[in-house]
Amino acid sequence: MERQSTYTATATIDEQGVLTGWSEGARRLLGYEAAAVVGRPAAALLAAADEPAVRHTLAGRDRWHGTVPLRHQDGR
Repeated sequence: MERQSTYTATATIDEQGVLTGWSEGARRLLGYEAAAVVGRPAAALLAAADEPAVRHTLAGRDRWHGTVPLRHQDGR
């Protein structure tokens, strides 16, 4: 029987909205290597249709956790 592992996908973003950290779980979930996303705007990963709503929700917050729609490296 094959053993399944559980991964936690985490990313850290600075005050300017730039990705500063990217976990192995995030790579597995979205397909991007850390080198391809760290140092770039986190907004580039948002699913385009929901971007204005997400930006409005996050505006002015020091800290937030929750769910946002993201785009996989293959476009889905």
